[in-house]
Amino acid sequence: MKDMKFAWATMAVVLLWAFGCSKDDGPTVPSGTFEIDQSSMDFGHVPKGEVKSMKATVTNEGEGDLMLKEVAFSGTNASDFNLGSSIADRTIQMGASLELEVVFEPTQIGAKEALLTINSNLGVHTVKLSGESLDPDGVVNVPDAALKTRLLGLGKTSNGTLEGYTTSIIDTNEDGEIQVSEAWAQEGLLMCLDGEVTDMTGLEAFVNIRALLISGTQVSALDLSDNQALEFVFVQDNVLTQLDISELPNLRGLYCNDNQLTSLDVSNNPELKELMVYKNQLTGLDVSQNPNLNRLVASDNQLGSLDVTNNTELVQLRVHNNQLTALDFTNNAKLIALWANGNELSQLDLSQNTLLMDLDISNNQLNTLDISKLLLLEELSCGNNQLTNLDLSNNVELKSLSCIYNALTNLDVTQNTKLISLSCFDNGLASLDVSQNVALQSLYCGVNELTALDVSSNVALSYLTCEQNQLVSLNLANGVNQELFLMNAQNNDLSCIQIDEGFVPPVDWVKDETANYNSNCP
Repeated sequence: MKDMKFAWATMAVVLLWAFGCSKDDGPTVPSGTFEIDQSSMDFGHVPKGEVKSMKATVTNEGEGDLMLKEVAFSGTNASDFNLGSSIADRTIQMGASLELEVVFEPTQIGAKEALLTINSNLGVHTVKLSGESLDPDGVVNVPDAALKTRLLGLGKTSNGTLEGYTTSIIDTNEDGEIQVSEAWAQEGLLMCLDGEVTDMTGLEAFVNIRALLISGTQVSALDLSDNQALEFVFVQDNVLTQLDISELPNLRGLYCNDNQLTSLDVSNNPELKELMVYKNQLTGLDVSQNPNLNRLVASDNQLGSLDVTNNTELVQLRVHNNQLTALDFTNNAKLIALWANGNELSQLDLSQNTLLMDLDISNNQLNTLDISKLLLLEELSCGNNQLTNLDLSNNVELKSLSCIYNALTNLDVTQNTKLISLSCFDNGLASLDVSQNVALQSLYCGVNELTALDVSSNVALSYLTCEQNQLVSLNLANGVNQELFLMNAQNNDLSCIQIDEGFVPPVDWVKDETANYNSNCP
């Protein structure tokens, strides 16, 4: 009986273990992910017999392996597409990626379509493929007569060089037409400067050009999807409202200023280093995908915000005359020049921008400004704000200062011995010591509360305005009064203005009638 009880107890334990442990209690097998950055690939126009390739990237962001098993092309024109190399049985480990080269090699003229299918241990991905094969001997359609004339004249009646690329003769067989093969052969600069041009149809045939200059035309829309070799695009001073550069992965410089653009997508241009979009109508601009950007000029637009935190290579930024209320420069440690004047900024943190040499933040709403970390600063313009204090003691390299139209009651420039230009017009200054600024060439200190001004140490001075103060003493005797081309001391309480002995002031010097010139004022 005891043995039977033991047997039943043992069986109960076994059953409890068997039914109490589910599959979920076992070890979990890590799983990878299967991601591809392209859902479709358009190869554009390709002459028959030529080859064009594009790239797609497969990524595994999971914790297990991604194993690519097979690749297949299907569809009517499947034979016109292939892979640059086999990827069968390729394993992509966690956090890794694989770049696929897809090749379009058409054998017949016409539009081509196919479907690329990639099988893996984690499922299937498909990519739509398309392209058009052109007849190399076919004539490029250029309906705009003015454009055709300009293209046929390149290398003959007109020449140019841009970023090291030069124009060359297009119509090499001199038949007065542009064959597809002739357009395809162009690898340098394509240029059009003509106010009569309104239509750029035909540009798509020049698939190998590296630089493009279109300026002073009446062109309103420009699609550069087929010109994927472009590295520099100069399309300033047109009437562009649309510009498509989404298929230019090698683009390094874009200059589209002085147009009528309301939007611009640069998210697919990772190599972009210079972007000039000033004098357009942009309300937004996303440069977060341009990590190599080192020069951005987006002034005179309608930008309400701008994020440059990803642009760590930025050296020059000009965003003046927009509607910006905030800017974060804490990640832009390489910034040398910053123009953000004419916005609505109320605060600014420049503590990380220690390389700044040129700073213009005038015409904003700043009531404080800390530039103590800017030891290399040479030019500062902070006028038309609400500043009550400005500490310049650490800015010993300063050469130009404009702090007009603020509420400063004190301004110490004794440490700024390299100062060449000083404009402190319309503040509340009661005194101003410029005795240490021997390099000073221009001084504009009108509309303050100065009672005395001595510029006898400023031997380089050429321009001086000190009107509308409360001056009772003005010493101009620096030994070189003949070099002082402009002098205005009007609307003060002066009776005597001290000048160099023997010097006769010119008639265009301005003073009150009650003031006299003398070489020895009391």
